[in-house]
Amino acid sequence: MAISPALFEDLTKAIATLLSDNDEVQDAFKDATGDDPYILVTNPNLPRGKQIRDILKSLEKDGKERWLLTYVLAIGNEELRDLVVAACPQTLVSLPPVEEQVARLLQMLLGAPLPLEAKLKLYPKRNDLRQASREITRLFAYKSLHECLHVLQLRLMYGFFLESETSQYAEPDVERSLKDIEQACARAMEAAALLEADSARIELSWINELNKSAASIRDTIAAGDNAVGLDSLNNVAQLIRVHLARLNGQVFTAARRLSLAALTELPFDMDQTESKEVFSYAVRDLKPTVLARALKHKLWQDAENGFSLLTKVLDGSRGGIGEFTMPWFMLKARILWLAELDPGTEWAERAKKYSVEISDQLADEKSKPSLETYHKLTKLCFFAADAMLKSDCSSLRRIDDPLSSVLQDIGP
Repeated sequence: MAISPALFEDLTKAIATLLSDNDEVQDAFKDATGDDPYILVTNPNLPRGKQIRDILKSLEKDGKERWLLTYVLAIGNEELRDLVVAACPQTLVSLPPVEEQVARLLQMLLGAPLPLEAKLKLYPKRNDLRQASREITRLFAYKSLHECLHVLQLRLMYGFFLESETSQYAEPDVERSLKDIEQACARAMEAAALLEADSARIELSWINELNKSAASIRDTIAAGDNAVGLDSLNNVAQLIRVHLARLNGQVFTAARRLSLAALTELPFDMDQTESKEVFSYAVRDLKPTVLARALKHKLWQDAENGFSLLTKVLDGSRGGIGEFTMPWFMLKARILWLAELDPGTEWAERAKKYSVEISDQLADEKSKPSLETYHKLTKLCFFAADAMLKSDCSSLRRIDDPLSSVLQDIGP
């Protein structure tokens, strides 16, 4: 899908404003494509708007506009993000499955043992290849940690009512919750072990706190003091909220830092592809998909944070209904925009319906808006986005085995 002609000039101006000098233009193009725009498509002496116009036209011609626009989405503000998606919906709507992209790439790769000529060529690139492997693993680890807490939060919040249509709150089952916490700790320990030492220590800190809470709950169950067990669950819920948001930031940062460029140097099977250009395209088309999925994931986390704020307002800890109005309309706009990224889906239609209902309740000063059903709907949508990103990260990590084999083959 090409850039909308009606929005092309507006998009050009906005990107020219975002990328404030030639160095930033050059870095953005290199990050997206691996090439130098001032060698291939434009001139550094031209006005920046003309440079961006040349770059976008060139990328459109090659079907690569999504690569640069996803980079812009990741660093731009909300207004620019809206413009990018309006001008080129494929940046966030109907993203290609990473599983299929990775399968195509693996089909083309020439596995070890490598011919001597290939080993000699790759040897100077070995550090870059190792760095690519570390970044793939880091992204997978942080996404796994985030998923551990997100699944646990859903289990503690909704329990066995998670899949039901009821919006009725159910008191958590302490024994069932203990099992969920223990399982989350075990999975989190495995994920943290994939990180480098300093990063792992940070994650182990909250995992240990979660384990302590589990031990406390285990003791209260043995003592038959269910009330104390519920207090411990509240502490767990608070820990989850703090670290879930932080880990979401780590996931997005890891996705932005992800550099797969070195993989373009790997030897490929000429029987499976026409040229190195096709192989390089297959490699570089991966990052914008993963980064876009991570951005959608981050936007859902932002929406969840908005719900937390509104809940505090309604509970009276942050003021009355008057204080509810502004954050509600900000959250409503964000949810409805996210719904536009999934056109025609049931959840999008339900989100529109609930948004109207809550706004109507807000108009009645005697009525207290009810967020529970709306929050549950968006929670499940966030969970779906979470699962999709985890699937993408797991698919991406499939590259690591053949990559490790190549690194062993070319030597230390």
